[in-house]
Amino acid sequence: MSEEMTIYQAQEGVPMGLEGFTPRNTIGQLKRDNDTGEIEYTQNGERQVEWNVIFTNAWYERALFTGGFGEDAKPDCKSTTRTLNEAELVGDVHGHCSMCDFNQWTEDENGKRVPPKCGLTLAMAGFLDSGRTQPFIVRFRGRALKDAKTILQNHYDMKRALFEISYVIKLGEKQKKGAIMWRDWIVEKGIDLVKENRALTEQLATDYKTSDNHLLPGQDSAEDLATGVSAEDVAEMMGGTIVEEAEVITSSTPDKMPPDFLAATPKEETQEEQVKSGKIPFAS
Repeated sequence: MSEEMTIYQAQEGVPMGLEGFTPRNTIGQLKRDNDTGEIEYTQNGERQVEWNVIFTNAWYERALFTGGFGEDAKPDCKSTTRTLNEAELVGDVHGHCSMCDFNQWTEDENGKRVPPKCGLTLAMAGFLDSGRTQPFIVRFRGRALKDAKTILQNHYDMKRALFEISYVIKLGEKQKKGAIMWRDWIVEKGIDLVKENRALTEQLATDYKTSDNHLLPGQDSAEDLATGVSAEDVAEMMGGTIVEEAEVITSSTPDKMPPDFLAATPKEETQEEQVKSGKIPFAS
């Protein structure tokens, strides 16, 4: 036996008592476990040796840590813009990253080149698997940064949108240098989704077109893929329905009649036409 529950809503459509409350949007990250070789999805703690992913976006980031790293460590300065143009990165403390001293290569007393203290990261976002139910971000830096850049370059050269090809993310063999132990990110090309799953790429293309965050080349490709996607498809993707409000059309507002109104409305015959067609007898 079940009881119906009445939900009282405020004028804005939110539950009463929660007016003005803004839920915090969270997105899971892929986190390496260098001991086990597993990759954790931080949103729900799920772990897998490898993940099938679809990338939908990417951007560069910079963060400066001078007080060391750790779980509670906070950057002294971090970039505030999302862009694939490194020259446009701007830090929240030191300003334009391209002109910052912490972003310059230096030399030690032995003449050996020392990398910048501020680290460059390429963040890539998308969905785990093809269900598009688990959005994620993974951040590449160091050696993995070069491989991630290669992925972007390949898509650019092929004129393919990121979401047209799936990838497999896993970890390499355990490596150790002194007290530091790590595993490299490995990203392998998966399947061509345009060939294998046309419906999915059409959905992703529609999402891409309707978003305000076009950071990657591939807009033309996205527009081609979105051809044929109906408004009903978009509504279903967004979890809603299409509501059309009928407008009363009168003889005083003929300009509001749809273009096919006359074609769809049966024409009423005159008396002469009805006589000719035999519908009514001839009258003198």
